[in-house]
Formats: sequence, C-alpha cells, structure tokens
Amino acid sequence: MLTNRIKTTLYLLLVAGIGNQCLLAQDAKMPKAWPQFRLTDNNAGSFGKTEIQKPKLKWKFSTGDVIESSAAIVDGVAYVGGHAKRLHAVDCETGKLKWKFDVGGWVRASPSVVDGVVYFGSDDNKFYALKAATGEKLWEFGLGEGGEQSSPLIHAGRVYFGAFDNFVYCLDAKSGEMKWKCDVGASMLSSPAKVYDIYIATYNGEVFRVDAKTGEKKWSKKFGDKPMFSSASWDKLRVYFSSYDKNIYCLSQSDGSVVWKYETAGEIFSSPALSSMDNTVYCGSNDNHLYAIDTRNGKLRWKTDLGGAVFSSPTVTESSIYVGSSDGHLYGLDRKTGEIRWKYLVKKGVKVWTSAAAVSGVLYFGSHDGDLIALEEGAGS
Repeated sequence: MLTNRIKTTLYLLLVAGIGNQCLLAQDAKMPKAWPQFRLTDNNAGSFGKTEIQKPKLKWKFSTGDVIESSAAIVDGVAYVGGHAKRLHAVDCETGKLKWKFDVGGWVRASPSVVDGVVYFGSDDNKFYALKAATGEKLWEFGLGEGGEQSSPLIHAGRVYFGAFDNFVYCLDAKSGEMKWKCDVGASMLSSPAKVYDIYIATYNGEVFRVDAKTGEKKWSKKFGDKPMFSSASWDKLRVYFSSYDKNIYCLSQSDGSVVWKYETAGEIFSSPALSSMDNTVYCGSNDNHLYAIDTRNGKLRWKTDLGGAVFSSPTVTESSIYVGSSDGHLYGLDRKTGEIRWKYLVKKGVKVWTSAAAVSGVLYFGSHDGDLIALEEGAGS
C-alpha cells in the first residue's frame, strides 16, 4: 500500500505530465476540430503551425442578432448560439444553414460538441443536449433562475458547467441525470477547467477548486468583490484567471495561493490563453490592450493597443495571435512581438467579443451584428 508521501509525489508528477502533454499536443499542428470554448480541457486556446497571413472572406452567415457565443467546429459543421434565441448548425464549406434549434432565451455561452452530441445552455433556465447531425433534442435539464451562461466542459462521460443559480453542475452526458451540484454562493460566467478537479470563478470574485467526482469543495480564494468572468487555464501546477479588478492572476493549483499577479489599466473580461512554446500567458483588457506576460515571473513581455476594449479571448499559434476588439476588427498579431500583422474589419462600430476557432486553415468568429464569419488565406484585407 502506497504511503501518503509517495501518493502525493505520483500525483504531482502525473499532473505535471498531463499539463505538458496537453500543451505539446496543442502546439503540434492546427486542429481539425474545435469542440469547445478554448479548445481543450485546460482552456489554453493554443495550438500549432498553420497560419493565416492574408485573410479573405470565405463566407458569412447571419443569425439575426448579436453573437457573444464563440463557435464550436466539428466534422465540417459550425455550431453557434446568440441573442436570436436559437442554436445554429452551419456548413463550414458553404456557410449554409443545416439546422436550427429554438430555445426560450439568449444563448450566450459557447456550445460543446462531443461524440455526436451538442451540449449548451440558455437564459431560459435550461441546459440542452442535441444530436449534432440533425438538431434533435436528446434531453434537457432544468436550472434555477438566470439559466446557464458558462460554456460546458465534457470529460469522461460527464458534463460540467456553472450556472446563474449559484451552482456548479455535473451531469451524465448520455442521460442528463445530475451526478452532483456544488453551491459556490454566486453566479458564474466562467467556464470550468479540469486537471483532476474543476477550477471555476464566480461573479463575486472568488475562485473554487471542486472535486470532479463528488462535487466537494477543495478550496476557495476570494479576490475582492469584483466579478471574475474569466475561464481558467492551466499549465503544470498553476492555474490562471483574470478579473474585473484589472488583474491577471497566477495561482497555485494545490491551495489557490497567489504566485504572481499583473495589473492592467482596465477591467478584464477576456480569458487568458497559454503557450508552452515561450512560457507566456496572453490576455485582453478593457484598456484596449492585449497583454503578453511571462508565466514564470509575471513580467510584461509586450502589450499592443487594439483600438477598443478587448473582451475576446485570444487564440494562439506558433507565430500568430488572433483576437477580436470592440473597434470592429479581428486582429492577427505576431506572437513574439505583438506587432499587428493585419486586421479584418467586420463593420465600423460593431464589437467582436467572441474568440476565433481555427480549424483546417479557416478562422471562425461571430460579431455583434449577428454574423458568423469564416476567414481563409487569400489576397488580403
């Protein structure tokens, strides 16, 4: 029988190994699918080598109202919600509608698509599972007042998400049966990140580590009274959040203690993205800048003015960063220097708050004018 010390050592080695494998897998090549918000369970928003140097419009699809939900891309189909109170399935090649599913409220959070099923929540106080191919409803789960505005994480047959009724939920992915729920005392926009446990932040500025199997709270840390909209990302033994208190935080996974924090000049809605290639965390701020911070010491590498508040969470590749701005553009930046390589104008005065999904040489993102836009390599813009 293993001693506690040996068990602890093995656990730390496994976590470190998982973190490295996850990040290295992302940095290998451009993904063929983007099944959930921030791509993987560690929410890094980071992947490989394929770049778009000169963007050209492939197509755009009108949903009819504001899009704040980032798209999921699986098997040649883009799934996106919005204020039009429906989920759309759009053909990635043609930009034509395949099917739509109407709900009773806004779909703010990004859907997740796993094993032929689309999972998402709505302001109508329900969480849904649909057949990805047809939009047929498989099951729905009732929530408390305020609905679900946290993008779900699907892992090992379970669905994890936070809701506006102050609970973190764990449901069975096939049946929708509740496995557990954990009361964290405040609403959540933050999407869960998973190592062995769940990490999630709340509207009252508190971060929780919750046992993924049982729903038991392992620890919680309070960071003032400003909301934390950010989803967590993690590498090795650290977890990263941002906050409306203007700070980007690096915390210890084991106890939530602050390893370092970096203060920007504005409130932060954007979620941090990680790159293992150069130990950097990237995050936008409402001070109009995108920041690159050294994960080892919290020191600024560079910051770039993007002309408007950066609510969008950055997508990171080997040499580029793609991120939206409230000035109406999607930007392509040099990852190492922060230099703007190109910017694609959606429409003057139209906010781009969603995060780009990058699949097979195409960038997919939504905007406040209700369009889902696909950009490919082309003659420039």
